[in-house]
Formats: sequence, structure tokens, C-alpha cells
Amino acid sequence: MDWLAIVSIVLMGIAIFMFVYGWRKQSQMLIFLGGLAFITPIFYLIGWGVLAPLVPVIAMLFLIYAKRRFDSKKTA
Repeated sequence: MDWLAIVSIVLMGIAIFMFVYGWRKQSQMLIFLGGLAFITPIFYLIGWGVLAPLVPVIAMLFLIYAKRRFDSKKTA
């Protein structure tokens, strides 16, 4: 396993922590950055580097989903 793959796996671990922490604190920026930092290494590791420009869009979808969940909890 090369060093870049190891660093990518470490980044994915940090990204999961950021995503969960952002979810608990209802911080949209941490959720977005955590999703972004999680999806980018996955695309690299499976060889889909060509789809890397779509990563922010996918992270934004995570954010929209989380925002809807936050809003539904406030009204209930």
C-alpha cells in the first residue's frame, strides 16, 4: 500500500469525525467539509479521479439532507 492511500484513509477517518461533530453541533460548514473530505479520497482510491469535480455537489447533497433533518426537528 502506498503512502498516498494511507494518508487518504487517515483523511477519511478525520472526515467522519468532522461530519459527525458537525451533525451534532448542527454546523453546516463542518458537515460540508466532512463530506467533501470523505468522498474525495474514495474517488481517488477506486480510480474515479475523473469524477472529482462532482465531489462538492455530492457533499452539498449531504448538507441539504442534514439541513432538512435539522429543520424537521425544530418544528416537531
